Amino acid sequence: MAKLEAAEKARSERRRSVERALEAPEAAGLLEARLFGLLKKRNLRVADVVREWDDDGSGTIDPAEFYGHIRALGLQGIQRQASDALFCKLDTDGSGELELPEVRKGLKALQEVAAEVEASEKALVRLVGQLRHAAHASQALAKQVYESVGPAVSLGAASSESAG
Repeated sequence: MAKLEAAEKARSERRRSVERALEAPEAAGLLEARLFGLLKKRNLRVADVVREWDDDGSGTIDPAEFYGHIRALGLQGIQRQASDALFCKLDTDGSGELELPEVRKGLKALQEVAAEVEASEKALVRLVGQLRHAAHASQALAKQVYESVGPAVSLGAASSESAG
């Protein structure tokens, strides 16, 4: 009975943690994209992820295993809240553990998020390039205007002063 209560208390604490983490959803997409990128870079298959991340041999990944392994992949700066939020997002059956089908489905979703982030980054780079080009064109135009109007305005001011 005490074991059941402890498990329920842990789930309740994870839910509260997830609720707090979900208050900053913009960070979640970035985390998902970074995680997928690291898994892809290491060329890990779904079955490999489950096997390697299942420290206790249960055939599933629990939140502590998940957190430890995403940090080991190179996401050391990740907070436990963000890890728990992503874990709960991947834990579609709400069991508190990730099974092979959930990990497979989750990695597919991570791949989609990573593609969206990559597309957004490319669009942003294009936009920055366009803004730089526009800024240079504006500077060149301002210089031309100054060179053509500037001396005339100065002469006009000087002749006004001498006339007065």
